[in-house]
Amino acid sequence: MKLLLLIVALLPLVPLRAAEPGDLIERLPGIRLKALAETASLREGSTAEMIKAAVAVRDRLLPSIVILESKLEGKSDKEVRAVIERDLEAISRDTMIRGNSVGRGGSIVSIESAWAVVSHLEARASWCVWQLMKDFKGFEFDDWHKRWAVEEEEAAAGTPDDR
Repeated sequence: MKLLLLIVALLPLVPLRAAEPGDLIERLPGIRLKALAETASLREGSTAEMIKAAVAVRDRLLPSIVILESKLEGKSDKEVRAVIERDLEAISRDTMIRGNSVGRGGSIVSIESAWAVVSHLEARASWCVWQLMKDFKGFEFDDWHKRWAVEEEEAAAGTPDDR
C-alpha cells in the first residue's frame, strides 16, 4: 500500500518527455492560456512586471517546444534547447537594437524585446505542430490553431483538463 501511495504521489513528477507528442500538442493551447492567465496582473503592471510576465510565459512554453522540436528534428532535447535559446537571444537583441536605432530606447524597448521572444516561441510551437501533424489525416491544424491563438482564457473552447 505504501508503494502505491508513493507511486501516486510521484506521478506528477514524471517528466513531460513521457507524454506522446499528440497528447502534448492537444494540451499546448491550454498550457499557453494558463501561462497568460497566471501573468495577467503582471502584464498590466510596471515595466519590470511586464518583463517578468513575458519571462514566465517563456519559461512555461519552452519545455514543450523543446520536446516538439526534438521530435521534429530527431535531435536531443539538449541540442534543441541550445539552438532555441541562441535564437531567442538573437531575437531579443535584434528587438533592442531596432528599438534603440530609432531613438526610442528605454522601458518600451525592453518590454518589446521580452515579448518578441514570447511571440517567436508561439510561432515556433505552431510551426512544430504543423510540421509534425501535417500528414495525419485525423488532425485539423486550423481547428488546433484557433485554440492556440486565443488571447484570453474566457474565449478558449477547451475544458479544464486542457489547462
